[in-house]
Amino acid sequence: MSKLLYVDVIGGAAGDMLLAALLDAGSNLDEVRAAVDAVLPGRFEFDTEVVRRSGLRARLLRIRAGQAEDLEPRPFRDLIEALEAATLSESVAFRARNVLDMLGAAEARVHGIDPADLLLHELGDDDTLLDVVGVAAALESLQVDRLLVSTVPFGIGKLESRHSHGPVPLPATVTLELLRGFTVHGAGVGETVTPTGAI
Repeated sequence: MSKLLYVDVIGGAAGDMLLAALLDAGSNLDEVRAAVDAVLPGRFEFDTEVVRRSGLRARLLRIRAGQAEDLEPRPFRDLIEALEAATLSESVAFRARNVLDMLGAAEARVHGIDPADLLLHELGDDDTLLDVVGVAAALESLQVDRLLVSTVPFGIGKLESRHSHGPVPLPATVTLELLRGFTVHGAGVGETVTPTGAI
């Protein structure tokens, strides 16, 4: 019998939000930590804590960074190589690689370049690998076979880039590219869905 996971995207989606929700649903935290550490050894420590949001109980992911991260744009291939060099279960490696491939293809399309030439800015940060590998490991821990998603709330406005792009319109172009075919609805002002939440 297959195990189905339904994600009700009420207020938005980001990679760390989904990971916290999966841990709250019963994913093994030690297994998730081990997978992330296999790809990013010593880079992050993380835990969760129970919080209240709009009167409801929720779980928040608390991340502490290890060594300082180089925030210069990095080739997309660097993320793939970090994943391929890690000792991961076949399922986690497969899911994480699929997500990175989708991310790379979407970024390449919106910038109009070949994926081999792709330089990532914010999405090149190690946080992206933490989200992607952490969620893949959490899904394996829960033995999820199929994932369904509700309609996705989109906020509008502008987001300041940490790099040279200047203000980025919201929803971000790469987020729109990743969510082709999904049903969306308006959700006020601000970034409600990040690219790592979209994938």
